[in-house]
Amino acid sequence: DGEALIVFPLSFTVGMLCQIMMGELVFQELDSFQGLGQILLFWGGAALLLICIVLHTEVKVAFMKKLLEDVEQDLEDEAAEIISEEPSTWRQRAATMIARRKSSVDSTDSVSSLLSGALHPEAFPESFGSRKRFYTVSIMGPVGVA
Repeated sequence: DGEALIVFPLSFTVGMLCQIMMGELVFQELDSFQGLGQILLFWGGAALLLICIVLHTEVKVAFMKKLLEDVEQDLEDEAAEIISEEPSTWRQRAATMIARRKSSVDSTDSVSSLLSGALHPEAFPESFGSRKRFYTVSIMGPVGVA
């Protein structure tokens, strides 16, 4: 997963470039620049914004991967601990783990709350219920979630 972490910034970047080009084609907006300084300032600012979008995406993807690795490691550690116990305690231990996981998902510090800012497919489950979430990308307008 994680496609939304790439698709959304990419669509915003392409959309921004398309809007700049459309403004030039239809309204000749870039023709009003007076001097090389204004041209360099405009395109330098646009390039800086695009670079920041890419860097932000890279940092977010790295953060999410690290978060998932940490959660997986915690689960592996707990599973190894349970396996080392007597089988008679497994059912009680599993019930305790499920209750603890449920309470952590309900808390504001949970993984799901961190993922919600990234438009993660599992974010806001109450909004979508059992329906599959689809993303749409518009070249000339805003991005939509259906």
